[in-house]
Amino acid sequence: MINRITALFATTFVFCFLTVIVSGTNYYVSNSGNDSNDGTSVDFPWSSIEKVNSFNLQPGDSVFFKSGDVWRGNLKAKSGNSGAIIYYGSYGNGNKPIIMGSIDLSDEYFWQNSQINIWTTPAHDTQETELLSNNSFDTDASSWIFHIQDDASASGSRTTEEYYSAPACFHISCVSSGTNLWEIQFANQNLVIEEGKTYRLSFFAKSNYTFSLNSVLLMQSAAPYQIYFEGNSSTFTIDTEWNYYNLFFTSNISANDAMINYLFGGILPDNSEIYLDDISLKEVILNTPITTDIGNLIFNDASDFGIKKWYQEELEIQGDFWYDPENLQIYLFSETNPALFYDNIEAAVTKNLIDYEGVSNAVFENIEIKYGSAHGFGGGNTSNITIINCDISYIGGGAIYISGYGNIRYGNGIEFWENADNNLVEACRIHQIYDAAITNQNAGNIAIQNNIIYRNNLISNSEWSFEHWNRPIESVSSNIYFLNNTCLYAGDTWAKNQRDFDPTIRGSHLTFFQTEAQTSDFYIMNNIFYESESTILYCLRAEDLNLFNFGHNCWYQTHTDTLIKIYYDENTPPYTNIVYNTNQFDDYQNNYSTEENSILENPVFVNEIENDYNLNYSSSCIDAGLNGVPTLPVGETDFIGNNRIMPGYGMPPAVIDIGCFEFDFYSTKISASNSTDIQIRPNPTKDYIYISSNQIMENIIIYDIFGKTHYQDNTKHSNIVLNISNFNPGIYLISIKCSDYNVTNKIIKY
Repeated sequence: MINRITALFATTFVFCFLTVIVSGTNYYVSNSGNDSNDGTSVDFPWSSIEKVNSFNLQPGDSVFFKSGDVWRGNLKAKSGNSGAIIYYGSYGNGNKPIIMGSIDLSDEYFWQNSQINIWTTPAHDTQETELLSNNSFDTDASSWIFHIQDDASASGSRTTEEYYSAPACFHISCVSSGTNLWEIQFANQNLVIEEGKTYRLSFFAKSNYTFSLNSVLLMQSAAPYQIYFEGNSSTFTIDTEWNYYNLFFTSNISANDAMINYLFGGILPDNSEIYLDDISLKEVILNTPITTDIGNLIFNDASDFGIKKWYQEELEIQGDFWYDPENLQIYLFSETNPALFYDNIEAAVTKNLIDYEGVSNAVFENIEIKYGSAHGFGGGNTSNITIINCDISYIGGGAIYISGYGNIRYGNGIEFWENADNNLVEACRIHQIYDAAITNQNAGNIAIQNNIIYRNNLISNSEWSFEHWNRPIESVSSNIYFLNNTCLYAGDTWAKNQRDFDPTIRGSHLTFFQTEAQTSDFYIMNNIFYESESTILYCLRAEDLNLFNFGHNCWYQTHTDTLIKIYYDENTPPYTNIVYNTNQFDDYQNNYSTEENSILENPVFVNEIENDYNLNYSSSCIDAGLNGVPTLPVGETDFIGNNRIMPGYGMPPAVIDIGCFEFDFYSTKISASNSTDIQIRPNPTKDYIYISSNQIMENIIIYDIFGKTHYQDNTKHSNIVLNISNFNPGIYLISIKCSDYNVTNKIIKY
């Protein structure tokens, strides 16, 4: 069975997320396959994600992963076109196929005791062949290119006045470094690299000023200057003494036009002098698959987690770990060999599990991804991306360098970065996320974010359920919809005790950092926001609340008494750290003219203990959503496929519930015990119902959904005919007590 959508949503509304199916080739991937197969049938499938990534998929092609199978690695999505998508989905019966972004370190072989209670993964070896020519500047600076442009003012040349190893090094004298990285470049070009190989770049450096550098890249020598390595660039500090530096690149392509490029623009301090010597590039022989940062160690099937530290000397208790970027090793505090202490160990790699950087016209459906420490779905400059019915869990925690902040940890479930247009996320289950479950965000470059819908998703145990910010002021955020999502337990994540920043903003369902973009038609409606470690909503600036349309949401908070935190409001004393508690929801609504028709009460789930977040028949969320003006793109079905828009309690007109589950009186049995022993017919009915049972019915009660009793009979019957012709049309509940069981069911009077 091939699991594929044909149309996600098609109406006269501005959004039209229509999957166009054209003639293309279907490719199949199975754990029992072989990459030498052509992959075009279930009998001869491919076996690996690497094969999918390297294959030249064409618009209209589809890739189907076998249900129940598991892969390790990262999927690099390809683009379709406006007439033909590229589709990634599943085939066969069983659980969703799983893509794991982690390395299995459960074998004793992977761990070596380096000192008391400290265990390390094996070190790498290095090939002898030097890939850079003239790496020590012994006679001249040939093979190296020094380039400046725009506002930068700098010079670069070989010098014999300062060096690490005689007789010379390369010297850069910087008056002003400009604004952008590319304004000062120092490069060695036309290098030959192989896809999948890892290379170590090492060098000595010093400067008259201390500064951080995170822009040494392995990339294409000419336009379009493609990045030729996976993951994030390493960050290190250049200071006033000669120091040795190591960084690693795992190539994502085989090429003969690669270059090592030091980009110093906007980074070098004004009037600085920097010296570089003994620059070396060699292939690495790996003894583990570790090639980049490890953001999380997941123990015993996610029942326990490592605690990431920034320095080796911080390893103090069981589970503390440190990733050594200069030697590609993990250091782990453990009382004994970690493979003996834990049943299994997964090391989450800091790479996007599904990378759609620059991708357009692609659909991802019915796939599970987990155990990655960058983003689950991540990438910038996307358009016409659909993510539907996917499971995303245990994401984030990896390290990234942010100028002004240093190394921080990060990782979102689904992120649309920079430009994003006509993207849809629907009916996904997202939980245990280090940062935001869902976000579209941008900073730095001007970005247009338009026509993005997040609807009918079940979100839980994420630091933030939804996060947004977009700047600078020339950027645009328009037609953004966060609709009918059920958001649970914000802040209660696998990393809740590992956060580096202010705990007062830890755990909120809605998080809005500074937004300067021109913002319009941004709707946050029909959602359930249920319990948080800190607050339901956090907003950096009160003025940003005016950018969003809130309404018809259900808020519920008992974990703390805090509903809203606003860091700064120039119009409201005390101006900073403004808090609205659970008894001040009306004040918040009135003061900010927001959350019209929203409610603050328990949404009443069917069974929270058993993770059943369908609405109980008594929930105030039923029929309380907005489906009028403005017309919202709520979709045709809810999280589990029930019709989203249907007659309400009193039959027509059509109504919609709050949250990701639509309560369906027409198909949902309220409760039953041996219910086949009782028959109620006809149902629906206009006037009479006939009830029969194989046991004596001792009590019959009919009541409406507000609890008002319309009929009660304590006479014992084995069958009975009831006249309900005088009942108003609508939904009623009938409760029948027998000697051995009770039944509650619904009857429909029209």
